[in-house]
Formats: sequence, structure tokens, C-alpha cells
Amino acid sequence: KDLLLAGQKSGDIYALDPDDDGEVIWRSRIGGGSLLGGVHWGMAVKGNLVFAAANDPPFPGLGRQPGVFALDKDSGDIIWQYLVERGCETSFEDYFQRQEMYPDCSFYYAFSAALTVANDVVFAPALDGRIRAFRADDGELLWLYDTAISYKTVTGSSAHGGAMDSGAVVFAEEHVYMQSGYSLFGQLPGNVLLAFKLAVDDT
Repeated sequence: KDLLLAGQKSGDIYALDPDDDGEVIWRSRIGGGSLLGGVHWGMAVKGNLVFAAANDPPFPGLGRQPGVFALDKDSGDIIWQYLVERGCETSFEDYFQRQEMYPDCSFYYAFSAALTVANDVVFAPALDGRIRAFRADDGELLWLYDTAISYKTVTGSSAHGGAMDSGAVVFAEEHVYMQSGYSLFGQLPGNVLLAFKLAVDDT
């Protein structure tokens, strides 16, 4: 049966029936929801699993459970979840009154950008510049890379990564492409397009 899947900033995910005027088949909630919370830019589907991220920024008074979630496509039940923590100490005041452009600890750190899945791996870019790759069927963390660093680019100029927001990861043969840097709402600025090449297994 065809399903129309939709995420909302409230933290809700819906499965709608496109053949029955959008009748709600199931509704599941993965986040606390707010103006900058819940599901932002897009979800991904692989087989019978729906992958979605809850942003849920660290503002006081908001219900929060930022992370990546895998839901059963037919029932909306959560199959696995990866809840993310900042991993360092900062505050709203310290971060937004900082003197340096790239502090040691980002105030924002959850997942806003669209998720992407390929070859049974889910890629989740985060607002602190880190990108994570999870095994699709059980959520095991396979890879983590911090893009919020300085780079020497192919043009010879210097650049810096930052928050990963909006656009998803893109695949082309053995390469993985992503952008890093997104300064809206006080997030970490940046100006790089990164290309990774899959490692060759010689065994």
C-alpha cells in the first residue's frame, strides 16, 4: 500500500493514505517540538524503516530528546533511536557573547539537516559540524567525523567548516559529498564543500 510520510516541527511523524484523502494511518512523536525543534529538512526510507531526526534545540523550558530515530513504516513504532548529547559545557550567554568565531563547544549540536540512506547506512549531519553514519537495521554508530575545522581547498584558499544544516549528503559512485557551514540563528558559519572517498577493502 502506498504511504505518504511527513515530518513536522512539533516532533510528530505521520503516515497518510494518499488514496483516501490523506487519512492518517499512524502518527508517532519523536521530539519535544518547537519553532526550531522537531523534524526539519527531510527524512529517509529504506525497506520497512523510516529514518527521521529530531532537532530540539537546548532552550530552557522545552521538552527535548534530540536524536536520530528509525520507525517501522507500517506501524510507526520506534525500532531504534540514537539520542545525542552536546558532550561539552557551554551556555546561551557564553556562546552568543563569545569573541572567537569557532568556540571549542557549540551551543547547537542536534540534527536539523535532511537524513540520507545508502547501502544500509544512514548519514546524519549535525549542527555542531559532526556527521555520523549509522547501520540502518540496528542504529550502530559506524563513523563520526568533525567537519568544523580549517581546510586548505582545491582553489588554494583557506576555508572552515561549521554547522551542517539544510541539505543532505549526496552520493556519486565511490564518493560522498557534503556541505559544512550554516550561520543562520547563530549557528557555526562555514564555507566548504567536502568530498570523501570510500575506502577500498583489500582483504
